[in-house]
Amino acid sequence: ITAPLADGAVQQHSETASINAVPAPKLPMAPRPPLTSLSAAELPALLCSLGFERYAAGFKAAHICGADLAFADNADLLELGMSVTAHRKKLLKLVFAMNTLGVPCNPRPL
Repeated sequence: ITAPLADGAVQQHSETASINAVPAPKLPMAPRPPLTSLSAAELPALLCSLGFERYAAGFKAAHICGADLAFADNADLLELGMSVTAHRKKLLKLVFAMNTLGVPCNPRPL
């Protein structure tokens, strides 16, 4: 886009500059449910959505709910069949985040 100046020169304007100058509207985010609110039927779906599908059946069989997971430690996860140390560490980090920020999805019972 060009615009004439008072002295007859032409100034170039970038089309993207004017687009980028307008901030995008912030859409309201739905509140995230707390981890402790998940039932034993919903927790396996959450595990699957987080990439832990191989452990979902063990959690389901043990009737573990969100409140149980919220306070689980390394030994608890090992007892539930999570034999891979890196998986336990990753899930514990995610549990910490979900205890603070809520569950990132709306799990439906499997």
